[in-house]
Amino acid sequence: MEQQNRLAATVLETGAAGLGSAATLKLLENQPEASAAFGNEAWSLWKTHFGDQALELAAALRAGNPEMFQTRVRWHRSAFAARQVPENWLRSALEAFREVIADELPPNAAGTAVKWLDAAVRDFDNVPADTPESLLDMDKPEHRLAARYVAAVLDGDPRGAMKLVLDAVSSGALDTRAACIEVLVPAQQEIGLQWHLGQLGIAEEHLGTATTQRLLTLLAAATERPTDNGRKAIVAGVAGDPHDMGVRLLADFLDVAGWTSICLGGDVPSGEIARAAARYDADLLALSATLGRHVDRVRDTIVASRALAGGKLKILVGGRAFAEAPDLWRSIGADGYGRSATEAVTVAAELCGLDAG
Repeated sequence: MEQQNRLAATVLETGAAGLGSAATLKLLENQPEASAAFGNEAWSLWKTHFGDQALELAAALRAGNPEMFQTRVRWHRSAFAARQVPENWLRSALEAFREVIADELPPNAAGTAVKWLDAAVRDFDNVPADTPESLLDMDKPEHRLAARYVAAVLDGDPRGAMKLVLDAVSSGALDTRAACIEVLVPAQQEIGLQWHLGQLGIAEEHLGTATTQRLLTLLAAATERPTDNGRKAIVAGVAGDPHDMGVRLLADFLDVAGWTSICLGGDVPSGEIARAAARYDADLLALSATLGRHVDRVRDTIVASRALAGGKLKILVGGRAFAEAPDLWRSIGADGYGRSATEAVTVAAELCGLDAG
């Protein structure tokens, strides 16, 4: 079965564009209103959707984890609902995609993919869509500050937004770690949710991310650093994954924990990460993946880095892709997994023989 799943994943990855075109044609024939609503952009939008879905299904098949795919289908469902797209269109899209996969994949490879698509359709029928309007809990003072921060950013006042948090730190109401974990992380998650729900555009989302990154840098610089622990870490997001907020946050947390922390940012090719790990004689390599389709890049980076950097290198992974499949990190050759930046620092210390306290 594992070999069949790998074959199916390869066909999905290499044929994503063609499969996307075939599924789009089938959907628009069966559901012409799904074309009329989007006008001239309908073909491009649906083809992109199906191409992404092919890559998401391929990633889940390689991991042997159907929940990875199911989670992405639910994500698309809530995004469609927020944009007033009728639910039956997405259900019809799943059915069209399922028919194309059954027809186009080799018979000895299609079984699991079709089974998982059938399960996604059943989930559609049996599980109501449930997307929160906000992730912030206004009973928590930190979340109230996060809400004020988000409001100031979206009002076009990033300096005022940063001042809200910096004032809370300077007054002693928050320490820098709490400001990051209890205020900025929830704030950034809230901005991401509002973008997902169609309440914000790309410009506003980018403004929020850029402001938070600036503030993280200021908070890290203002944090007293303990004695150097003698360990060096490389932190990076893999190729194809530009999301680097978590990467930067972890790099800052490692730095204030006494590590020499080298942040490469997001979307870094596997070979470049491996060369950096070897060049800087790293003790730890921390890799992030946001989507399931990025997990193979993590695996490739692990193999390349171990080959170049030698046996002492410990490898830690994190990011949403691993949160959706908590045991996935074991199957790709990593040494550990951190569900958050705080947990990742603790796991990193344990992997490298440091006092985690």
